Amino acid sequence: MTAHEEAGQEVEVSVNAGIANLCGHSANHFSFGVIEAGIDFSNIDEDDIEPPILGILGGYNIQLPAPQLTSCRIEYITQYDGSFTLCGTNWDTVRQLAQYEAMAHFVAEAKENGILARAQEEARYVVENFVSGLTGRPVRAEFTKQETELPLPQSCQSIIPSGWVKDENGAWRRE
Repeated sequence: MTAHEEAGQEVEVSVNAGIANLCGHSANHFSFGVIEAGIDFSNIDEDDIEPPILGILGGYNIQLPAPQLTSCRIEYITQYDGSFTLCGTNWDTVRQLAQYEAMAHFVAEAKENGILARAQEEARYVVENFVSGLTGRPVRAEFTKQETELPLPQSCQSIIPSGWVKDENGAWRRE
């Protein structure tokens, strides 16, 4: 019961390197990723389920946890149009920087496109229909309001290669 979003992303990575940027280089990348969201059923306990009054009137009220991102992955990334340079260049590091940028973009875009709202509606539909089908009673599922943003799962936290930072112009450089 997860909502998911697939997206492609063009990423250009520029690297400032060497004295006066004499060893600067860049490459374009295309990446394809998948972001998934859902609810954590392990956060539901018996206090979150309100049965019908005296077992004979009305239906069930169920309090569900807020939806959250559950999984992120870059399924494909390719590098093309690398710039010419006379300096030694680690193109794999450039690809890793592009993967970091692509993941951050995918996560932000999925949230902007309403992946959490879709996950909530899918969860509501499944839970209400499942419990109603089992009990023969109406069911109303509501969601806990999330006051603060939940931490991203580890798979959604892309890692910047060690020692790299972005400069004021948006290019990468080694610290």
